[in-house]
Amino acid sequence: MRTYPIDNCELTKMQRGRRHDAVIPIHRGERLTVGQTVRFAEAVKDYPDGFRFVPGVHYVDVTVTKVRNEHVRYGDDEVLFYIAWEALPATIRRIADPVEVLVN
Repeated sequence: MRTYPIDNCELTKMQRGRRHDAVIPIHRGERLTVGQTVRFAEAVKDYPDGFRFVPGVHYVDVTVTKVRNEHVRYGDDEVLFYIAWEALPATIRRIADPVEVLVN
């Protein structure tokens, strides 16, 4: 399962059903299809690395209902994709260890 960082404000919008799409980077050669699950986990900005997952991380798993390659390069080996999921209120879950959010 792919995991992407999201700030608390956007996570709350997902919980309330007001956020139901995103543009995410996918490594070139990988596939993302309708029906797959993507995880968005609470993170904070942490320069120079970009972000870090917080202790007691909150996350939401969504099932992709629409996928579109935006044909825009992101970094050296990624391409941006638009994804959407059902605009239903999402259940926010919590994992104590930030490392677990990446492996589950």
